[in-house]
Amino acid sequence: MIKHNIEPNVVTYSALINCHCLQNKMDKARKVFQLMIKKGCAPDIFSYNIMINGYYKAQWIDEAMELFHEIS
Repeated sequence: MIKHNIEPNVVTYSALINCHCLQNKMDKARKVFQLMIKKGCAPDIFSYNIMINGYYKAQWIDEAMELFHEIS
């Protein structure tokens, strides 16, 4: 997409984050989440839910709670 000058949106980023979470690659998921924010694409409630759920399943409870408190 980027090669064709098409900027990803929140749905695209969330789908990519979800793929990483499903593969238990939370470091990669976090990098995409941070990149989304850096690029000016605000995460929505679904993006946060994907990350929190991924952290929980990977047993990264502190990170899940931190992100939960960020949106509370």
